[in-house]
Amino acid sequence: MKKPRIGYIIVLVWLLFFVIKGIFESSHVRCDVLKEFMDYKYNGLILDKYFDSTDHSTKTVIIKNFNETDSVTLKLLDWDNSGVYYKINKNDTIFKKQGTDTIYLSNKKGKSVYLLNFGCDKKK
Repeated sequence: MKKPRIGYIIVLVWLLFFVIKGIFESSHVRCDVLKEFMDYKYNGLILDKYFDSTDHSTKTVIIKNFNETDSVTLKLLDWDNSGVYYKINKNDTIFKKQGTDTIYLSNKKGKSVYLLNFGCDKKK
């Protein structure tokens, strides 16, 4: 029986190291994105929703806040695992209180509440 070559073992250990490192770094980035998202507040009308082909097909939502003159571009939903992006429609009303990870949508069909999931343990 052939013995595994030490070179193959070293390469496998090296690859395993980077896979594990990537998993932990991804979790850290997701927590940073959650913190950034929680800083925002929205209270307005969805003007548009699309995949931005100029920015790696990022999920993009354009919001016209009721109390402001400019519209807001929301691009953090790529990190969300709840699927709320696919529930948002043009002309929906969106509300999100600052300091929360909850989005409220309303339209002709009714009102919905979505707790966003960025894959981050908020207790950390």
